[in-house]
Amino acid sequence: MIRPPSTDHGTLPNMKWSFADSHTRIEEGGWARQTTVRELPTSIELPGVNMRLDEGAILELHWHKVGEWAYVLEGKVRVTALDKEDGNYIGEVEKGDLCKGGTEFLLIFDDGNFSEDSTFLLSDWLAHTPKSVLSKNFRVAPQIFDHILAKERYVFQGSLPGSMDEEDRRSKRTCKGHRICVVQFRTHIQLYGRRCWYCAKVDGHFVENLSDTDEVETLEMFRAPKFEDFSLEQWLAATPEGNVAEHILQAEERAGKAFVQALEGQKKPVKLKL
Repeated sequence: MIRPPSTDHGTLPNMKWSFADSHTRIEEGGWARQTTVRELPTSIELPGVNMRLDEGAILELHWHKVGEWAYVLEGKVRVTALDKEDGNYIGEVEKGDLCKGGTEFLLIFDDGNFSEDSTFLLSDWLAHTPKSVLSKNFRVAPQIFDHILAKERYVFQGSLPGSMDEEDRRSKRTCKGHRICVVQFRTHIQLYGRRCWYCAKVDGHFVENLSDTDEVETLEMFRAPKFEDFSLEQWLAATPEGNVAEHILQAEERAGKAFVQALEGQKKPVKLKL
């Protein structure tokens, strides 16, 4: 304030910030700008992201370890989510009856150090996983992944979804499985007998037996009384088929259909060779 009230006292960090002053990340189907402790030092526990999606645009499938709330400012959005208790959710949130012209919303997180630019995205995960591993994991030919992008998509232009009734009928794949940590991983680490490796919380990972004759036995340890996880395939199977196909193989319609039809909602911790 140019002329603060006389009751002000002492030195305080900046306590206000405008989203208009934040860097705007512009993508094919919309934009995003954030306010975190980097822009607003007092925002230690509640940073925010202001985002707009064009009509039919998609905020890519993603996950992060921080909690997230959302408030729709304009338009109408369809949200899909999978939790660690094997439940999935598809719902619509809107302001009034507006649905044309895209949507704008505010995302709030519970850690001021959160960065929208460091969110773990589906396309980034697949781009950094060997095609041979993807083929084994999803039980499809490696050639299906010849046309996946080599970088993240984040926000991209998709097609408008069908009605909620249609999505309800399609989303009947149940997500049931074991509490075993055998999923996908971005980084390739080759291990031998009696070696250790560490995977940080919420990092995707896989364990692959490279031997044709020997079995692999692993001991997994967790610093928590309760362990929860879900697999990549389980996540995609609980997401609307059209959305998954546009994420991975938007330019290859036939390959996209073949991929989503092969998805199974029940978790299988160990995948056999094709």
